[in-house]
Amino acid sequence: MPGTKRPRSAGVGADADADRAPQELVLPAGTLVLSPDGERWVAARITLHTAAGTIAAVEVLDEAPDARLASHFLVPGLIDSHVHVTASTADLAGLTRLPPSYVAVAAAAELRASVRRGFTTLRDAGGADCGMARAAAEGVLGDVCPRLLFAGRALSQTGGHGDFRGAGEGAAFGDGGGECGCCAGAAGIGRVVDGEAECRHACRDELRKGAHAIKIMAGGGVASPTDRLQDLQFSDGEIAAIVDEAARKHTYVMAHAYTPAAIARCVRLGVRSIEHGNQLDEGAAAAMAAAGAFLSQTNVTYLALRESGEAAGMPAPLVAKVGALVEQGVAAVALARRHGVRVAYGSDLLGEMRTRQLEGFGLLLDAGMTPAEALGCATRVGAELTKLPAGKIEAGLLADLLLLRVDPLLPDRLRALSEADVTGVWVGGARAVTSVLSPA
Repeated sequence: MPGTKRPRSAGVGADADADRAPQELVLPAGTLVLSPDGERWVAARITLHTAAGTIAAVEVLDEAPDARLASHFLVPGLIDSHVHVTASTADLAGLTRLPPSYVAVAAAAELRASVRRGFTTLRDAGGADCGMARAAAEGVLGDVCPRLLFAGRALSQTGGHGDFRGAGEGAAFGDGGGECGCCAGAAGIGRVVDGEAECRHACRDELRKGAHAIKIMAGGGVASPTDRLQDLQFSDGEIAAIVDEAARKHTYVMAHAYTPAAIARCVRLGVRSIEHGNQLDEGAAAAMAAAGAFLSQTNVTYLALRESGEAAGMPAPLVAKVGALVEQGVAAVALARRHGVRVAYGSDLLGEMRTRQLEGFGLLLDAGMTPAEALGCATRVGAELTKLPAGKIEAGLLADLLLLRVDPLLPDRLRALSEADVTGVWVGGARAVTSVLSPA
């Protein structure tokens, strides 16, 4: 629906009555619908409350259809729990020097591309802001875009994973009261804070600006030039202060962490969502399970970085830090699964590598998940993590829907899933992709 806002109540009179009445979702003949448990297909008639953007009813017509005879498959819209829509390059230091206008336009293009791949909600883990989320929600980008849940700027200590200055940089942003080098450009994904007072102030500031959750860098990372993966970042007091601020605003903290020590410490201090977690061990997995913490895995980004990171703009010494993170990440997902830790689907792809957003399903299968479990990471678990009333095709939930031409409950089909298999997408009942459907 180019150039229009998403459907809202028409007002008064006959038009308003029609708008409030449930409308049947018109699907191609032979379409099957994923059951709420995510394990099987049913034939069903679906109606929507278009003004509210929710599913009005699901009337099951056949509990056990033959999926081999189906033409299309309707599943919940996909949720990517870890993206950076502003990261138009894998050179995150260079990103801070790009004009904000360029970054915003490039982010809009990525939002449109994500919905064409079937993603109806994106949780941005650093970089996006309230303006992007509002533009996506109101349709001002000219297309129906994914719902954007943003964390604002990720919080990092000096020299941490959100500080992209080299060892010889930063003199102009030192003790003179200016911003640090990593935050000087409006396009950066992070902000540097040190000490409990600064952490509280930054947390309050990001929440003031509408952040869905607070992102912290609790350990070293690949893209940061002056730390190591095994580094522990922020003090216990700093992390506890951030968790406290988020909790008092009824939200949560998501933490970049690779090592068992970083993971266990974050969970102990009240962090709800562990980002990456590639080096998870038995003890850290048990701690996550006991606390009800989520693992937002992002294994596809390490595969992409290893194969094409330098071509996408990341300096070679940083690409070298990837090492065995792909294999470790697959093992971490398998371990989390055995411990009953809820695993969410994340991509964390940067720059031109973001075209590989759907390839993470294959790595979840490699970790021993069934296709239903892997798909559930990007639907049911993603909804639980983000606290959205979504993730299932069920009355009362958001009408975030994805129509596919292939059966994603078959391992080979899910592993090879691509944008070419997407034939229809709805975000809150608004049609975003219409490859095989008549115009709205």
